[in-house]
Amino acid sequence: MKVLLVDPYITGHHLSYALKIIDYLVKTNDEVYFLTTEKPINKNDNYWDESILIQLENIKTKVKLIKVELDSSRKYSTIIIYKEIFEIIRENRFDIIHLLYLDSEIIPLLLSINYFKNIKNNSKIIGTIHWSSNIIGYKGIKRWLKVKLFNYICKFFDLFFVHGENCKNDILVNTILNSNKIKVIPYGTEKSVNIDKIKSREKLNIDISDRVILFFGGLRKDKGIDILLESLKYIKTNITLIVAGKANGFEDIFEGARNDNVKIIKHLRYINDEEIPFYFSASDALILPYKKIVSGQSGPLTIAATYGLPIIGTDVGEIGITIKKYDMGIVTEPESPIELADAIDKFFKIDEKELNKIKENLKNYALNNSWDVMCDKIYENYIALTQI
Repeated sequence: MKVLLVDPYITGHHLSYALKIIDYLVKTNDEVYFLTTEKPINKNDNYWDESILIQLENIKTKVKLIKVELDSSRKYSTIIIYKEIFEIIRENRFDIIHLLYLDSEIIPLLLSINYFKNIKNNSKIIGTIHWSSNIIGYKGIKRWLKVKLFNYICKFFDLFFVHGENCKNDILVNTILNSNKIKVIPYGTEKSVNIDKIKSREKLNIDISDRVILFFGGLRKDKGIDILLESLKYIKTNITLIVAGKANGFEDIFEGARNDNVKIIKHLRYINDEEIPFYFSASDALILPYKKIVSGQSGPLTIAATYGLPIIGTDVGEIGITIKKYDMGIVTEPESPIELADAIDKFFKIDEKELNKIKENLKNYALNNSWDVMCDKIYENYIALTQI
């Protein structure tokens, strides 16, 4: 089987996601290609990191890497990129073409539709949708327009993957897509690295007696960092808040975040894979104050599950559903600083027996939703499609 994975965005979690699937596929002895760009689409991309170049070199040792070369004199446009991608695909025949992050590609695909039509041949085309709101819009005219565009594009696809039943149902209710063309797969969980809390806190210079809450990942408005900082003034419990991830222009948002009960530790930079275990092992809870617009799953949630780290999260998208369904911690209303503060105070009143049960639930979830489980389901569908 000849498989092509496509993602022009090689920054942030995009490349990590692709690498997990690549690592799985190279063990199947199929012919695997990864098509991406040679540099960030946006030269000022806040998620760009030089380590990405190292990872791309690593990929070259595993699969056939196809890089779309971007002329620096031209505008970094996803429309131009997709036209070039389709030219490359048209010159080669693949059994499976899998677009790993379809969410933001509807308009570029639509404007490149003539190229898209020409690559169909006998190839089976799959798209993974991570957030339903990126496909159907959030509300009003934007939702109407996005649904129209998706309804036109979806007929060129053989299958879609989503990372949760809520995302699937949202798409089915609002589009013409049939349920047999959309499959739910888990969002893979990492394997934990065993580092005890004492060692982790020594590494991060945190007192062993502190109550520690972790906000992990690049700062974005939809992740609710502003809501979290606003909630600090209402917290009654003495806590230490770690904010670990790239600031992405939000450096000044911490001004005015004051509470004598709260100590803030800011590590506003890219956190590499080797450092991640220390942050999750040192913490008492992960906080996900995400806003209503979020409709998908959370990468930090899956990492927390691996480490048995309880979660305080808002009731949005797949996040709230997952925390409640698997009893992973506390769920609160989104975009409410007061309720978020109450949830933090409530968390530190949970008794040890209940807390241990939550940690056990998290580890069971991680075991049943590993990257291997996710990739098994992806590969099963590859096989099924090629036999049609």
